[in-house]
Amino acid sequence: MDICRLSEWNTEEMVRLWNRSFSDYYSNMTLDVAAFNARLSREGLSPDHSLIAGVKGEPVGFVLNGIREVRGRREAWNGGTAVLPEFRGQGVGRRLMEETILLYRGEGVQRATLEAISVNERAISLYRSHGYRVVDVIRVFQTDSFRMSGHPDGGERVLIRKGQPEAAGRLPFYRHDAPWQSHWMSAVEGEALIVEAENGESIGYALVRRNRNESGVCTRISVTDLGVRPDRPDRVDIARTLLKEAFSDHPEVPGVVLHVSDKASWLSGLLEESGFKVMAEQVYMEWHP
Repeated sequence: MDICRLSEWNTEEMVRLWNRSFSDYYSNMTLDVAAFNARLSREGLSPDHSLIAGVKGEPVGFVLNGIREVRGRREAWNGGTAVLPEFRGQGVGRRLMEETILLYRGEGVQRATLEAISVNERAISLYRSHGYRVVDVIRVFQTDSFRMSGHPDGGERVLIRKGQPEAAGRLPFYRHDAPWQSHWMSAVEGEALIVEAENGESIGYALVRRNRNESGVCTRISVTDLGVRPDRPDRVDIARTLLKEAFSDHPEVPGVVLHVSDKASWLSGLLEESGFKVMAEQVYMEWHP
C-alpha cells in the first residue's frame, strides 16, 4: 500500500474516489468536480496535507486535512476519511490515520479535531485508537421554512450590526474551540451578525451564509455558528434576535444551523420551537500530541 498527497492526483480521480467511497454513507455525499473544489476552498482543506492510499497504482481511500492558525496555535481538521467498500477491513483506514498523525506531528499541529456520525462506531473506534477523544456531541438542525417563536428581543432595544466574518472572531466571547466548519475563517461568502445592547456592548453573534442559484435567488440559509455572551440571562432572546435577522429576507427557504452543542440545550429548545428538526448527530473529537 502506498500513501501519497492529494496534490499528486488529478481532481477527477479524487472525485471518483470520493463518490465511490461515500456511496453507502448515511447521507448523500455525491459531488462533481466544481462542488469538490468549492468544498476544498470553503473549508480550508489542503491538497498538500491530504492523503490518498493506493494499491497497485489505484486509489482506494483518503483523508482530507486542513491546517490553520487559531490564536497562534496550529490546528488541524480531518474533513473526511473514507475507503472504497471493497477495501474495508484491510487496514487502509488504520494506515491513513497513522500517516495523518505523523503528518500532524511533522507540521507542528497542537490540536486536531474531527466529527463523526454518532452511530458510526467503527469510525469512532478507529479515531480513538489513534489518540482522539470525544469532547462533545453536536447536532445539525434543519427546517424547510423558518418561523419565529416568542418575542424576538425580549423587549430590550438592541442593534444588529452586520460585518465581515472576522468581526465575530474579534469578540471576547467568540467560540474559538467550536468545530472547524463553524470558524469565521470557514464562513466564505458569509457575513457576521452582531447584537449590541443599548449600552453598545456586543452580546451575541451569528455567522450566516446564503446560498444562491445562478439567477441570484436564495436557495438555502446556513447559520454556521451562533454565540451569546455567557453572562447574559437573556441568551434565548438574543438568539431569537439573531435567528430572526438571519432569516428575515427569506423565511420561506430551507435553512440549517450547524454544530449545536449538547451542552446548549437552551439553543436546541429554541430551534425546535422555531420549526427546526435534528438532521444529524455527531461526536466532536479532539487530538493533542
